[in-house]
Amino acid sequence: MSALGAKTYSSAGEKLDWTYYDSLVLAAAGTEFSLFQIPIGGGATPKTLADTNVNLGGMIPNGQNFTIRAIGAEYLSHNVKASADIDLLYNFLRVATVRFFITGKDALYSKPLTEIMGIPLLFHSVPAVAGNNENIFSMGRFVGINPLNVPLILDEQTSYEVRVNIPAALGAISLVADIVRISLRGILIRRS
Repeated sequence: MSALGAKTYSSAGEKLDWTYYDSLVLAAAGTEFSLFQIPIGGGATPKTLADTNVNLGGMIPNGQNFTIRAIGAEYLSHNVKASADIDLLYNFLRVATVRFFITGKDALYSKPLTEIMGIPLLFHSVPAVAGNNENIFSMGRFVGINPLNVPLILDEQTSYEVRVNIPAALGAISLVADIVRISLRGILIRRS
């Protein structure tokens, strides 16, 4: 791919600003979820482009190299949350950890969801007088995106996995069926 030089594309291939993403649906049981293993169309309930854009589960395809420069996270609620659920959500974000693995290696990345999402403060208050409850959270500089100091470079045919670990089963039924989406953002080089 040296034929590309500083160009975005040539007859040899393409250099793209790219994001691979995958989603998990929170379940009451299970404390560790594996992502980027099931491609579009795979799984008991076939994944769609709304769930993932991975074409080859758990591996960088032939003819591609991917340099991950940031890891992102999104939390999508499937319903309106009651005020009491906010503390449960905050606790989930605090204890859930995202880890990146290359097969056969220890974790190359490990951070709590709050850090990836750029939320250094989570606070829920109930006013002394009835009214709207205040949900206070502080947003950091990189909201939902955690830039990497050391990029993760994946050559073709590299097997990888992202695991979301939750130390205990979800205590809040209201969080079950919510969606966590993890994104791997960086530079994709594809040979033609």
